Amino acid sequence: MNMTVDIPGWNGKFSRDWRSYSKEQIKELYEIVHQKVWKRNFNKKDILWLIFNIDSWSSLSVLDVGCAIGHMGAFLHRFGTRRYCGLDVSDIAIKKAWARLHKLQWLDLQFISSYIEDNKLSETYDVVLCSHTLEHVLDLKKAIAKMKEIADKYIAIVVPMQMKPGGKSYHTHIFPHPDILVDAVGLDQYQVDVRTPAKGRRIIRYIGRIP
Repeated sequence: MNMTVDIPGWNGKFSRDWRSYSKEQIKELYEIVHQKVWKRNFNKKDILWLIFNIDSWSSLSVLDVGCAIGHMGAFLHRFGTRRYCGLDVSDIAIKKAWARLHKLQWLDLQFISSYIEDNKLSETYDVVLCSHTLEHVLDLKKAIAKMKEIADKYIAIVVPMQMKPGGKSYHTHIFPHPDILVDAVGLDQYQVDVRTPAKGRRIIRYIGRIP
């Protein structure tokens, strides 16, 4: 997520103090962000890497963790995805995602307002996708465990390769090297790649195969 909007009381101290905030306070932050401004850190090169390394999207069900306002869902639809569930902590984001996606043809379209680590989902999905969201979760270990629990075939992740916290990005976790992400997910079968853009942070792309 590329969230650089100035929000009094949050910017400058979030990376230091986020552990002291309640989940309700952090949910409020994301509602403000989605209401004030939204610039999705959505690079087609990263998603195409995921798409081209996972076969038969038209037959796969997808859970999009941190779906925001539906950019990912719309892009996946172009490549055949017809079973899609978007999950986000922001109710405002989900309303915008529904407005963007519900007019497209789907076999199954759902949205869930929740933190991934708190969700009581019993349904499983062929692909659990998490793009520019894992660096924002509150409990990394619990979030990844939940993703592995409800993924039938693949976990697909995109995160920034970041050396230190700070700035206005509201990151709760950083991934200074691909091995940090690989070890955190803990799957034996995986592909990992680092994209180096012309400017800005490098990006880690990861696909793990569920045994």
